[in-house]
Amino acid sequence: MKIGLRVKFAAFFLIFGCGLVAALSALISNFTETSFMNRYADNLLRLIQVAEGVLDLTPEEIRRYGETGQEDERYRELQDMLNEIKTASQVEYLYLMYSTGPDSAIYLFDAATPEDDPNTLGVLGEEVLDYQYDYQKNLRNTFETGKETKNLDVTTSEEMGHLASAYVPILDESGKAIAVLGADESMDEILKEIEVQQMSIVKKVAIGTGCSLLVLLLIVQWSVIRPVRKLKHGVERLAEGELGVTVDVRSRDEIGEISRIFNRMSRNIEGHIREVEDLNQGYDRFVPSKLFHLLRRSSVVDVRLGDQVNTEIAVAAMQIDGFGELSRRLPAGRLFAFINHVLSECIPPVMENGGVIERFEKAGLQAFYTESVKEALTAAVTVRQKILAASKADTLGAGKKVDITIGITYGPVMVGVVGQDRRMDNITISEQTVIAEYLQRIGPKYFSGILVTGAAAQAVPGFEDNYHSRFLGFLRVEALNRAERIYDVFDGDEEEIRHQKMVTKRTFEKGVRLYSAGFYSDARRAFIEVLKQFRKDGAAREYLYLCNQKDKDEPEEGKICYLEVL
Repeated sequence: MKIGLRVKFAAFFLIFGCGLVAALSALISNFTETSFMNRYADNLLRLIQVAEGVLDLTPEEIRRYGETGQEDERYRELQDMLNEIKTASQVEYLYLMYSTGPDSAIYLFDAATPEDDPNTLGVLGEEVLDYQYDYQKNLRNTFETGKETKNLDVTTSEEMGHLASAYVPILDESGKAIAVLGADESMDEILKEIEVQQMSIVKKVAIGTGCSLLVLLLIVQWSVIRPVRKLKHGVERLAEGELGVTVDVRSRDEIGEISRIFNRMSRNIEGHIREVEDLNQGYDRFVPSKLFHLLRRSSVVDVRLGDQVNTEIAVAAMQIDGFGELSRRLPAGRLFAFINHVLSECIPPVMENGGVIERFEKAGLQAFYTESVKEALTAAVTVRQKILAASKADTLGAGKKVDITIGITYGPVMVGVVGQDRRMDNITISEQTVIAEYLQRIGPKYFSGILVTGAAAQAVPGFEDNYHSRFLGFLRVEALNRAERIYDVFDGDEEEIRHQKMVTKRTFEKGVRLYSAGFYSDARRAFIEVLKQFRKDGAAREYLYLCNQKDKDEPEEGKICYLEVL
């Protein structure tokens, strides 16, 4: 069902107006009630303070009456004074209570008038039965703190209606509250007065708000809805193929500006269409067509927000080692040129081997391969060889020798389109992307240029025969709750390093197996033997450090000592 702007604005103003009236009503009600209650609290406290001054009771007198419970002539004089004060003030109750313990109190005085029912009044020595009730918290606080109440205790009952209570302490020689003088005021008439005042104010607010919103709706109708409807009619004509159509522009506000922009757009629409066609032709440089096929779409036009596919692919993450230090050392212009030099060496091997570049990051990239892991590994070896050659020839512009590390994994990956209808991008979501990035980061630590997971190596036919590699250890992947074998593929290393790794491979892998099984002392001897032949081997040096941290061997059937935990 089509809903026009006029209806939407009317509904919006109605909802807004109701919400505004409700909010203002609540605010006004709270303010009015608080104001009335504070005023009556002040009046009641002043009355109690006057009564306290008139009675002029000493702590000795209070203790005597509270402990003996005996009346005397002085007691009856005080009772008469209290009765006169109650009669003159017309409060419901006026009484004095004496504390007999931390959780109990008794009445000393309870003022009476001829109209009062004696059964509702407390007598000397009578226990205050409701002392522990929640609504008597102000009374308890007054006894405990020795300070008068700042607000009222309000209680409600069928017999007495609404009563508000206030208390003033009577202190002994040490400043502790020995008794409390309290007064109760009927709130029935007060609450009715508050309700009448609140309803009067709320009605005025509702009427004022309604009139204001009605005037505002008429202004919106004339200045917003009417021009928008005219602009909508012009857009419909343009959509039907009437090029060059324009709308009448009279206002100088944002809608008038939009109308003028529409007129310019309509007059130049043909040129814009040609520009869009040219843009579509070059779009493949930014979003590879292979991604569309993976998402089962024929072109970028068919891609929809939320398109996704879950598939098993190889993920490769590559990055220049020590890029952070380079970015701080090189000026912005040289750093920009360095990144482009690196990417110009990396991108061709990736794309020639069927890789889809998912994103660029710093001086590297992340790519995925939909055909086979072998393509990813071949591209990684080529990239590493090209970077090392360019670094040796000093054509990258870094001013120093640079190296690149690549991590490769294989497994289930979710590839999809995210964003918003006006701006979308493709992303890959999987533990595999995290693992690939992690392998790339730890590569320099273990003197490895290409790190490959066991799952990726297993997916390469003839991996052991076609590539030079060595088993590097186990990676514990917490998210997948499994151990992953890691291999150092050194086909892309310099010739001398490749030779040294081949010579020490058997001894190195023996040490890795011993360490993984918990035989740290034997593993230590193996890695020392490796370092005797190949001092540059950072992986052997790291393992030797780990072995030295262990106090004793810890072999246990089925238990693996992990090299890294992710």
